[in-house]
Amino acid sequence: MGTSGSLLLKSFIGSSTCFTRQGNEPLRIQYSLGKYDVKQMGTKYMLVITNVNTNDAGIYSLSVGDKRMRAELTVLDEPLKFLGEMKPMKVTERQTAVFEIRLSKKVPNFVWKFNGKELKRDEKYEITVSEDGLTHTLKIKDARLCDTGEFSAEVGDLVQKAQLTIDQEGDQLADSLGTAAPPKAVDTAFKG
Repeated sequence: MGTSGSLLLKSFIGSSTCFTRQGNEPLRIQYSLGKYDVKQMGTKYMLVITNVNTNDAGIYSLSVGDKRMRAELTVLDEPLKFLGEMKPMKVTERQTAVFEIRLSKKVPNFVWKFNGKELKRDEKYEITVSEDGLTHTLKIKDARLCDTGEFSAEVGDLVQKAQLTIDQEGDQLADSLGTAAPPKAVDTAFKG
């Protein structure tokens, strides 16, 4: 989730201290690669937990001499959501169309669909996920008229949809010619 949390427990100065989690297993703070840090402020010790996630939830204890204090950490899971919207797309036949969507967190059950049918990676559809697992990309290669339709990104009950429209190669030329002014009529008389 990218946030930090802290537990504040009061202790006595000069006593040996030990933080534990879920029982008697001591937290190995110096080997935690920055996940845990202990700060002392007068008679108080603070356990700082970086990048808090649901796995960090539980009971944490501080042992000072023969005294033991406990605190429970509850972590609320971030709701899954789309970060942005899929937009309708129009490409010329034989081009590649690209849809991309970003999620608020990594999920295992993300799917792309075309007109309600789940897509699989093959020579037509290139489906990729970013290294962080948040950005999902669908490339429709060599787009044809039959690829016109509704593409959707789905994970659980969350759905984003966008329409793909394919223009025939000749349509581009016809569109540009269609906007030209019609030729002027010329009045000519033939003398014979």
